[in-house]
Amino acid sequence: MNSTQILQYDPLVSDSACHTRAAYLIYLSRKSRAGNLSKEELGYLEACNILTKTQFRKYDAFGIIVDERTDTNKIPSEYGLASASNTKKNTFLAQKKSEVAKTTLDFLQENCKELTLYAEFDALRYQIPTMKHYTPVVPLYVSAKMMLHYSAKQAIPIMVNLKRLTMVDEQFFLDGAASIVHRFDSEKGKFIQEEVKDDQEAIAIDMVSCYVKNTEKEVNGFLTTSTFQAFMQEFGKEDLAMLILLCAAGHPPYPASAEPTKSTKPSSATEEKSADKQTIAPADTESNSPAKFQFDLNRCTENEIKQLSALARHYGFFREGAQYAKIDNKNKKLTRTNTCLPFYVDHVYASTLKSCQEKTALLLAQRDNLKAAREETYDPPKLGSK
Repeated sequence: MNSTQILQYDPLVSDSACHTRAAYLIYLSRKSRAGNLSKEELGYLEACNILTKTQFRKYDAFGIIVDERTDTNKIPSEYGLASASNTKKNTFLAQKKSEVAKTTLDFLQENCKELTLYAEFDALRYQIPTMKHYTPVVPLYVSAKMMLHYSAKQAIPIMVNLKRLTMVDEQFFLDGAASIVHRFDSEKGKFIQEEVKDDQEAIAIDMVSCYVKNTEKEVNGFLTTSTFQAFMQEFGKEDLAMLILLCAAGHPPYPASAEPTKSTKPSSATEEKSADKQTIAPADTESNSPAKFQFDLNRCTENEIKQLSALARHYGFFREGAQYAKIDNKNKKLTRTNTCLPFYVDHVYASTLKSCQEKTALLLAQRDNLKAAREETYDPPKLGSK
């Protein structure tokens, strides 16, 4: 199995933790070039391959995900399940999802020992029960912090594929797009933008922003400038890690289907010390930019999460309809937002710097022909599994 093939895996596990797998797949891609992978690592990649082939994603005109689910009918034929019942197929896939999630979390836990968490790692684990298998999850904010910590430590570049949409006469158009590489600068203690000088593995983060004129005040003016050029200038002033963590703080910590495990208990031994709570500066919610917020990539505290959650509320991340597109299967409608969205993370995956640049260049070449109505008829696919 070669490194290029590994970077093409994008397993759908339904645990809101695609960013964690991107980091581990890059580790395996690098290791495969240096030597042989272990039996356990090859088993993990086999499961990733299955969950990549069985994913179904529907994209809109701008390449933004508007629906995703697992299709049991796409299980590779070599597993002998073509004529099996949906129950057997779902059980097979549930086991693979559980395996991928557990292995990824174990890897990050082992490789983020320098990251001080506000609680014992096992005490943060919830689980998603599916077909008698259990997919482990930790709070999204914690896993995002681990991904950033690991990326900084291992010098993995982060490529932001940024798309900005603007709505005119109830239709969205592509205002602009860019692929921006960030590398961690140990002297400055932060991810900084730089030009692409080579091609290597990267954690690719697809980000989307929407601009709707006269709705700027709904999100307090954060990244809601009227032109793409001005938007890019403001985006460049912000700390990338803070932007990612702001998205994580504005997202539910666990999937709705997750439930606590037996080990998920509060413990006085894992509570933060009062001194720890003073290391984070108060959130500046009076500013139209969160750039002043200070945090440490080697620490994850409850106080930090609370303050960034407050900032996320301040900038409209918790308001009704704070997403680009939503499907109403009952009415067969795909409805897009009618207000400003400063930005949000659409997807995270392993890729290369060159591949990201090529994808953005192709999107820009098609820009004049791209548009999407705010409300469109949507016909959900008939799959073997919802």
